[in-house]
Amino acid sequence: MDARQGLRVSLSRHRAAGAAAVLACALAAAVIQAAQPPVWHVQAEVLVAEGSTTYRLTSPFDAVPALDRGLEQLPEQLTAKAHLVKMVKRTNLIDRWESSRPLLLRLKGAVMEKVRGPVAEADQLDALVSMVDQKLNVWVERDRVFIACEWPERDIAVAVVEGTVQALKGLRQEREIKALESSAQALDAQRAGVEAEMQQRLEFIGTEQRAAAAARRWPQYAGAQEQLLRDGARRSELWLQGFNVHLRAEAMARSSSHRYLVTRPALPPRRPEGANTMGWVLAFLVTAVTVFVAAAVLAAYRSGRVVSEGQLVDSLGLPVVGRLRLGWSGIMVRAEWRTALPGVALGLASGLALAAGRGSLAAGLVPTLLLVGAVALWRLPLKWPLLVLLLVAVTVDDPTDRPYYNLWRSPLWPVGRLFFTNVLWFTGFELSVMGLAALTVLRRLFGLSAKAEAPGLPGPGPLRTALLVSFLTVCWLIAWGVLRGGVFREALWQFRALLSMPVVAMLALVAFDFPKDLRLVGRVLVFGSVVKALLGTYFIYRVALPMGEYPPHTTGHNDTMVFVIGVVLALVRVWEWPSWRNLGEALLWLPFLAMALRLNDRRIAYVDIAMVLGFVYLLSPMHRTKRFATQVMVVMIPVLLIYTAVGWNARGGIFKPVVKVRSIIAPAADTEEESSNVERDIENFNLLKSWERDPMLGQGFGHAFKEFLPSNDFAQSSFGHIGHNSVLWLLWIGGIFGFFGVWLYLGITSFFFARALRRASDVSERVGLLVAIGVIITYLLQSFGDMGTQAMQFVFFVSVAVAIIGRSASRHGVWRAPAPSL
Repeated sequence: MDARQGLRVSLSRHRAAGAAAVLACALAAAVIQAAQPPVWHVQAEVLVAEGSTTYRLTSPFDAVPALDRGLEQLPEQLTAKAHLVKMVKRTNLIDRWESSRPLLLRLKGAVMEKVRGPVAEADQLDALVSMVDQKLNVWVERDRVFIACEWPERDIAVAVVEGTVQALKGLRQEREIKALESSAQALDAQRAGVEAEMQQRLEFIGTEQRAAAAARRWPQYAGAQEQLLRDGARRSELWLQGFNVHLRAEAMARSSSHRYLVTRPALPPRRPEGANTMGWVLAFLVTAVTVFVAAAVLAAYRSGRVVSEGQLVDSLGLPVVGRLRLGWSGIMVRAEWRTALPGVALGLASGLALAAGRGSLAAGLVPTLLLVGAVALWRLPLKWPLLVLLLVAVTVDDPTDRPYYNLWRSPLWPVGRLFFTNVLWFTGFELSVMGLAALTVLRRLFGLSAKAEAPGLPGPGPLRTALLVSFLTVCWLIAWGVLRGGVFREALWQFRALLSMPVVAMLALVAFDFPKDLRLVGRVLVFGSVVKALLGTYFIYRVALPMGEYPPHTTGHNDTMVFVIGVVLALVRVWEWPSWRNLGEALLWLPFLAMALRLNDRRIAYVDIAMVLGFVYLLSPMHRTKRFATQVMVVMIPVLLIYTAVGWNARGGIFKPVVKVRSIIAPAADTEEESSNVERDIENFNLLKSWERDPMLGQGFGHAFKEFLPSNDFAQSSFGHIGHNSVLWLLWIGGIFGFFGVWLYLGITSFFFARALRRASDVSERVGLLVAIGVIITYLLQSFGDMGTQAMQFVFFVSVAVAIIGRSASRHGVWRAPAPSL
C-alpha cells in the first residue's frame, strides 16, 4: 500500500482519535489563552551622538573617541538591581501590579494569601524587580541603544521603558561626570598639598635668612630652594590638569542633553501582542487539520499495520483475494482505545503551543513538526540528517564570524544564530551532533543499523582508532587544563570544534556510501557556495556601497573554505574528466565563486587554491590533461618570470596578481599587509615562548598564552585564549603528545589516500579523493593562517573528506580490515 492509500485508510478508520486530538487542542488553547494576561510590547530607540567639537575643545591633544565607545556596558548597567529597584519604586509597580493581573491569577493569589498570610513588601519588591529584569530588554547596535519591555499592562510597559530612558540619560551624570569631578577634586587636593608644602618651605627659607643674618653666616636653604622650584612646576602642572578636567566635566554636563537623542519614543501600542480574532481562527483551523491527520496516522501506526490486497496476494499466494472488494482498500488490525492517547497528547501540546504563541500558526505546528521530525530521524538513513547539517554549515551565516561586517543581517541570520551560538552550553550544531551520535547508538542497540547506515566497512581500523584517540586526547586536555586552574568557560570555546571533529567523522564514515554519495555532497557544496556568493554580492552593491561603507569582507572569514573547495571541485572535475559537460558546468559555477573570493578579499584563499592545485598536479597520475598542462607550464615559465619581475613594484592594473602575491610573500613597508604580518609574527613568538614552559604535556584548555611582546591582535585572540596560528596554538595547548594525539587521524588519512588513489579506477572516485585531500590541505593552511580549528564549517568539510578517503580505502582493501560483525 502506498503512502496516499495508507493516509486515506488511517483517516477513515481513526476519525474518533483525530476528533479527540482536535478537541484536546481546542480546550488547551482556550484555557491557556484565558489564563495568561495580554502582553503589551513597548520599544524606544536612542541615538548616541557625542559632539566631537566639545571634546576637541576640552581635550585638544587627545583623539576623539568613537561614538560607540563604552556602549557595550550599557545593557548591564541599565539592568543592574539598583536601577531596577529605583524604577519599581518610581513607577509604583507594587500597587499597580495586583490590579493588572488576570482574574484566575488574582484568585490564586487570594487563596495563597489566606493559606500563608500576606506577603511582605520587601518580598513583593524583590519579586517585581526579578520580573522587570526578565521583561526588560536592552541591546546596542552600533551607535543606537534599543530599550524594549513586554508587560501585561500597557501603561506600566510605557513607564518602564521611559524610566529606563531617563536612567540612560542619568548614567552620564552618575558615572562619567562624577568620575571627572572626583578626578578634578583629587587634583585640586594634590595641588593644595603642594601649595601647603611650598608655604612651609618659604617660611623655612625666611627663618633661615634671618638666622643667618643674625649669626653672620651663609644661609643653608639651597636644597629647599631647589625643591621649591620643583614644587612650583608641579603646582602649575596640577593646576592645568585640574582646570582641564573641570572644564571637561562642565562641558560634558552641558552637552549631556545632546548625547542621547530619543529617535523613537516609548509610545503606547494600539493593541497587545498576538494575532487578532481572524488570525486566531485561521491559525486554529490549520492547526486542527494538521493535528487531526497526525493523530489518525499515529493511531494507525500504534494499532497495527495496514495490509493491502496486493500484500495479501503476495503473502498467501491466493489471487482470488485480490478480486475481493473490501470496502475501504485494506484491512486494519482492530484498534484499541489506547491508540488515541498519543493523539490526545499531541492535541494538548499543539493547543498549548498555539496559546503560548498568542495565535501564531508556526507555534501551533511546532509539536506536530517535532513529532514528524523525530519519526523521520528514527526511520531515515543517517546520511540525510548529516547532509542537512552540512547544507546549513555551508549556507547560513555564522554570527560569531562578523558576517557582512555587522552592517546587515541576511534572511539566513536567525538560522545561523540557532546553530552557531550557544543554546544550552553548546551550539545548535554541537547539540545536533550529540543527538545524532546518541541516535546511532540507540539504532545499533535496537538492531536497526543495517537500514540506517551505509553498507560495508566504515573505514579501516587504524583510522577509526585514530579518531577515537583524537576524541580521548581532547577530553584529556580539557581535564588537564581545568585541573591546573584553567577557566572552563574559556575552554568551552577552545575545544568545541576539536571535540566535534572525530565524532562527525565517525558518523560520516558509517553514514555515507562513497563513491555513490559523492554527487549528493557535491550538490550541497554547489548550492551553499552559490547562495553565499549571491548574498555577498547583494550586500556589497545593495547595502554597503549605498551607505557609503567599504567593508573589508562580505560574509565571514570561515567561509573561505566554502569558496576554495568549490573552486577546487570545479577545476579537478575538468582536470580528471575533461568533457564539454564538466567544462560547461565549471564555467557556469566559477564566476559566482570568483566574485565571492574577490568581495570577501581573503589573501589566504588564493594561497589555499594554489597549494591544493599544486598537490593535485603532483599526486594525480599522468594523463592527457596533465601532459598538456606540463607542456604549457614549461613554455610559460620565462613569460611568468618576466611578468613577475616587471610587475613586482607595480600597484595594480594588469599586474594585480603580482601585487597580491607580493602582499603575501614580502609586503611593502607601511602597508596594512605588512602590519598584519608583523602582528602575526609577534603572536607566534608569544605562542612559542609560552610553549617552552611545558613542551611535552602542554597547558591544557582553559588557559591563555602570555604576551611577552605587546600585540594589537591580543584582544582579537580573546586575550591569549585562542591563537590565530592554530598549529602553534594547539602545540602550546597540548604539548607534543597532545598535538600528535589530536591530529593523528590526519596523517593516517593522508596515508590511506596515497594508497587508495593508486587503485581508484573510477573517474568520479578519483575526483572525490583529490578534493578530499584538498580539503585536508586547506584545513591545515587555514589552521596555520587564521584560527582554522575553531570553525564548524571546517568540522563538516574535514569529516566528509575523512569519510571519502576511509570508505575508498576499505573498498579497495588497502588495509587488512576485519570481517563485518553481525
